[in-house]
Amino acid sequence: MSIALRASLFLGGIIVALAIINVQISKKESLRQSGGEILLPLRPVDPRSLMQGDYMVLHYAILPDTSAPDSGTLVLALDQKHIAKFQRLDDGSPVGPTEQRLHYKRTFDGQVRVGAESFFFQEGQRDRYSAARYAILHVSPEGEALLIGLADEKGEIIQRVNESKARASVPQNQ
Repeated sequence: MSIALRASLFLGGIIVALAIINVQISKKESLRQSGGEILLPLRPVDPRSLMQGDYMVLHYAILPDTSAPDSGTLVLALDQKHIAKFQRLDDGSPVGPTEQRLHYKRTFDGQVRVGAESFFFQEGQRDRYSAARYAILHVSPEGEALLIGLADEKGEIIQRVNESKARASVPQNQ
């Protein structure tokens, strides 16, 4: 195989890989912009820290039936605040105006996963995020989800601290 052919194949592979990545980014951005917002209840968990920074593992309190399949689609009922509650497993029938589909998978230990299993936050903000009671997701009509943020017990988003504000609030040694 000639060097020119190898170089062409290598370059073609890179172009295909970048195109796939850009399509995935475009899909996520579209979901972030146009997806319906829902609040999924979280099971209480403590934020913890690893080498990559502070984060919270998200455990969803959404699927009460332990005999449900290991993966599939849920139909959730949404209240006036868009807080989601398990309605039924999706059987393909149309969803109502206050219902939303959501794809899920169950892990080996029974935890429900919807595509967002952890939430990273700025170092030193553990106390702020330990008050999280809901995950804020944007969800497509088909049930694809994107984690947008976390909310407190009132359903209000927990605001990220601006890094410059956080530094300004830390006393400097003079």
